Amino acid sequence: LKAAGAHGVAGGGKRPGMEFGDGITTTQPDTISAGGSNVKILGLPVWAFGGLVGIILAIVCLLPMAMWLRRMANLRNHYVPSEPPDVDGFVVEVIDGAERCGHLNASKLGKS
Repeated sequence: LKAAGAHGVAGGGKRPGMEFGDGITTTQPDTISAGGSNVKILGLPVWAFGGLVGIILAIVCLLPMAMWLRRMANLRNHYVPSEPPDVDGFVVEVIDGAERCGHLNASKLGKS
């Protein structure tokens, strides 16, 4: 192993472009664009495409949730019909059907 030189680099050599004492600094990086690029996705600027995707994703997530919440609120309401249901006719129809088929005689209702 070679000993570190004056600038702390192994081998005593200097790195090119790293001489801070001589007034020369590191190489300048390429300039970064401040925007204004003409990059387009599906014919839209990048910001418009991103906004459109964000809106679509929000609708895809929020619309089913809103419909589900509306359904849950609707299910919590008690059902109160405008007029009471007529169950007498239904009961008579069921009893008559059971009597015609002979099931009524085999049940406890027919034995009493």
